[in-house]
Amino acid sequence: MAGINFEKLFEDKEFQYFGKIEWNRFIPISKWRFFKIQKEILSKEFPNYESVFRQDFSGHFQNQVLPESDRKLYLDIKAKVIDKEYCIDPYQYSYSLVENKIVLTIKWNVESCEELILLKDKTYRLVYDLRKKQFEE
Repeated sequence: MAGINFEKLFEDKEFQYFGKIEWNRFIPISKWRFFKIQKEILSKEFPNYESVFRQDFSGHFQNQVLPESDRKLYLDIKAKVIDKEYCIDPYQYSYSLVENKIVLTIKWNVESCEELILLKDKTYRLVYDLRKKQFEE
């Protein structure tokens, strides 16, 4: 799953500063991404951001959202693939922040793995309530 966690680097009276290393798995290079956000906006729009972790989203998706039949089809395809770099990124992710909720939409990345064509029209959605610190059903 694409990483969503940024490391808090610094804060002053008005802003918090974040950064993240992005790795390119095909070329041995990395680059930093930085941004700053006003503290007032952060606390209002993204409460409890410190407790949101990529692993939680990945685990919830794999265990609660993704149908077993779809997971099995993907694992069967992956097992048959000779080139282990092929089909390594099976999902496309889209994140949005709406009314203190993280909405994650996941689709199959058919462009990187043509064998997943049977799943191309499937879309999955996770909603995480930042105030309640839990996923919605």
